[in-house]
Amino acid sequence: PQLMLWLPWCAALWLGYLGYGCLSGALATQDSVQHKQMPKTLRSYSRRHGWWTGFATNALNPKAYVYFFSVIAGMLPLQSPLQFKLALVILFFSLALLWFGFLGWALNIPRCSQWLQRNNRGILVFSGVILLLFAMLLLLQGYQRL
Repeated sequence: PQLMLWLPWCAALWLGYLGYGCLSGALATQDSVQHKQMPKTLRSYSRRHGWWTGFATNALNPKAYVYFFSVIAGMLPLQSPLQFKLALVILFFSLALLWFGFLGWALNIPRCSQWLQRNNRGILVFSGVILLLFAMLLLLQGYQRL
């Protein structure tokens, strides 16, 4: 029970750190875009290779597991049954697997990859704001549990 009191605080710090990193990355991206041009050609792989790259990125990335488990632990009530928590872990893992696989596949489509490069700053700002909002919600939840 004591661990569950501290997990929202830890999750909030982690999400706040990630959100801050996104926002500072957006500012750095703006400065770097002004000083150099984007590459005109992109290296192309098969879409199958892209899916496997995305799968490996998710399966071998321990930060993804820490993130998902911290979000799950921080958002669930203390009285949630173990089976429900395990089902959520499996659901999050499956969704992440599908997402990273899809992302690895989609990034090998030149039009999609170029769109993401053009909109990199906006994506970073949006992600940073969302992560910071979740961090604030977790801080509020952690405060209410005390």
